[in-house]
Amino acid sequence: MASSTMNRWLRPEVYPLFAAMGVAVGICGFQLVRNICINPDVRSLSLSLS
Repeated sequence: MASSTMNRWLRPEVYPLFAAMGVAVGICGFQLVRNICINPDVRSLSLSLS
C-alpha cells in the first residue's frame, strides 16, 4: 500500500503543488514569527504590572 501511495503522490506533475504549498506555509510562518517578535501589541514576555 505504501508503494502505491508514493507512486500516486510523488509524480512529476505534483511537484509544483508541493512547491506552492511549501512557499505558502513558509510565508505564513515568517509572518507569524515576525509579528510575534516585532509587534508591540503582542507581548510574549510576562511583564510585571506594578
